[in-house]
Amino acid sequence: MKGIKRYCIIVLIMTFGVICNGFSAQAIDKEFGSIAFQHLSYLSQNIGERVAGTKGEERARDYLFQAFEDLGYDTEIQAFSYTNRGTTVDSANVIAIKRGSLKEEIIIGAHYDSVRGVEGVEDNGSGVGVMLETAERIKDLKIPYTIRFIAFGAEESGLRGSNAYVAKMNASDIANTKAMINLDSLIVGDNMYVYGGLGKKGFVRELALDIGKEIGIGLQTNPGLNPDYPKGITGDWSDHAPFHQKGIPFGYLESTNWEIGDMDGYTQTEKHGGIWHDPSKDNMRFILSEFPERMERLNSYSHILTKLVLQLAAAEPSSIEHINRLVEYARDEGGITNDGAARALSTHLTAVKHYEDKGSIDKAAKHMKGFVQLLEHQKNDGQISDKAYHILKVDSMALEKKWNK
Repeated sequence: MKGIKRYCIIVLIMTFGVICNGFSAQAIDKEFGSIAFQHLSYLSQNIGERVAGTKGEERARDYLFQAFEDLGYDTEIQAFSYTNRGTTVDSANVIAIKRGSLKEEIIIGAHYDSVRGVEGVEDNGSGVGVMLETAERIKDLKIPYTIRFIAFGAEESGLRGSNAYVAKMNASDIANTKAMINLDSLIVGDNMYVYGGLGKKGFVRELALDIGKEIGIGLQTNPGLNPDYPKGITGDWSDHAPFHQKGIPFGYLESTNWEIGDMDGYTQTEKHGGIWHDPSKDNMRFILSEFPERMERLNSYSHILTKLVLQLAAAEPSSIEHINRLVEYARDEGGITNDGAARALSTHLTAVKHYEDKGSIDKAAKHMKGFVQLLEHQKNDGQISDKAYHILKVDSMALEKKWNK
């Protein structure tokens, strides 16, 4: 009820024409979702329609560039052009980078353009707002991975921005991209979803589902009722698609309803059908009138995404070398309090690697279990921080689980 009351107040504010007109880089203590709503309000109310190649998209681009700059990110504009019905259209991606000590990176993306005639609250001011909130919340944290935020232009014209970005990635860029997280249309759908790839490339989805369960948010995934879209996956119709096609693991957050209509995720609500692309529905007045409680999704997705980004370094079962790099990072950043503790962990990993190289996977898995026990012992002795312990433990257990399959 707290959320409903808060957003009902926002309805009254909007009715009387009071609109947010800026953003704050000092809002980190605010409740989850408040920063996202502030950005969403500016994009949809102060700028409005943001069709690719128009002044509206250009104003949004400049707003996003300044927002990331003000947060201290290394920010750049990646211009690109394409031809639509014989006319050249100029658009751009806005890229903001938080550099880590490891060469691997995580990409978080959301498109900022809209279709003609809509404010683009749902599609996709909501995704951009959540992305910017997460950028603000992690900006001062030391994270081993490089985090790359990308606001994509011209998504509604055929994923032009994400395709332009991926086209410039070389083999090394692709190999070093641990995951891409896409945010698109987060507010009004009947249910909150996360999707991912098949098999082990679905690890982002599984981690997000675990986080949702941990913090009491009803995040789910496509139930697989439509045989064309097996459980857990989705179609290639948003900015995750070019990354997915290059073999990069992805997670895709979205609100819709996979159990109605053609069960393909396009019919978002039982009450009003689809909201995206409809000028009469994808606007602040309609959404706050018909779905005021669903503005709480900004809170939920911002919370999930922030935790997801911070935990991704420990989610994928990669290699002993990778875990060793995490040990070195934790030692350098003070997460491991002394060199002796770090050496003990590295020595244990050397033994695990010895068995792995010999093909003795059973023994490697057994010794990795011993590594986890060593981590717990060090944590109890105060030799390793809770954060470093968690990152190393989850990554090690994932590798052990992979070997035991």
